[in-house]
This record gives sequence, structure tokens and C-alpha cells, in this order.
Amino acid sequence: LKPFIMKTITLIVAVAAFLCSLSSRAQNNEFVISPHFGVPIGSTKDTSNFIVGGDLVYYLDIHKTLKAGPLLSFSHFFGKSHPNVGTTFRTEDLSYLPVGGSAHFFPVPYFFIGVDLGYAVSFNDTLDGGLYYYPKVGFDTGHVLFSFGYKNIANSLGTVKAAVLGIGFEVY
Repeated sequence: LKPFIMKTITLIVAVAAFLCSLSSRAQNNEFVISPHFGVPIGSTKDTSNFIVGGDLVYYLDIHKTLKAGPLLSFSHFFGKSHPNVGTTFRTEDLSYLPVGGSAHFFPVPYFFIGVDLGYAVSFNDTLDGGLYYYPKVGFDTGHVLFSFGYKNIANSLGTVKAAVLGIGFEVY
């Protein structure tokens, strides 16, 4: 467990340092804090009831129709209980720390098509981390973002999937 904790702390410090280095270049850039919740889909719904988590993103204004930046996220899938001949079996909770990037493209004002892409570090001893991708659509009011998408974490055992709603708050 100690090597995992050290890797996680090192990763968080590295991402924080990177975000701080970007803030010196900020003009119209924004920091977004976004809690999310959702329901597992596909085979993940057999082992999990629901998902909660949050995202931290520092968006850089690349163009008037494009924002992109580094991402640090956390997602927790709550295990499901299964009755089994006089007893109940509960599947293990799944926790992931995705690290990567996020981009939002605005084809028309206020509405965006986006994707988060990176690597998800697993907090579970029995599961590996994997490729993290999260296609989404949303509405950006200028201070609050509303999004809907599909979180996916693909590893050697398959793909963990969830339909997710997010509400982002822009902090300048």
C-alpha cells in the first residue's frame, strides 16, 4: 500500500505544479471544479449501483471556439449487493484517479462537444488502471457548465462504463 500512496502523492504534486505554472500565462483562462454523478452501464451495472466523483480542470482559451487544459479527476463506483442463499454478497467498490487533458469545442455559442482523455490510476489492489476517455456534450453559461457523457476506463479486464451528469463551477 505504501508505494501506491507515494505514487498518488507524487502524481498530485506534479499536476498541481503544472497547473500553477500555467496560471502565470492566464488571460481569459479558467479553473473549473465539477462534481459528477451517474449510473453504471454495460457490464459495469452488474457490479455497481451508482458513481460519484469530481473533476478539476484548468482550461486555456486556445481559440474563441476551443478550450483545452490539464485534468485531474476522481470517480468512485459503489459496489452492488447480491442476495445469495441466506446471505448477501457485496461486490467491491471501484475508485479511480484519472489524470490527463480535457477539451471543449463550441460549434455555436454556449453549447459544447468535449472529451477528456488520459490514464486512470486504480485505487483497488485487484484492478489495474487503464485508458480513460469521457466523450460529452454540454451547456456553458459562462460561470456554470452542465454536461452529460459516458465515462470509460479500459484496462486488461474490460471497460468500466457509466453515464454521467456533471455540473461545473468556474473559478477564476
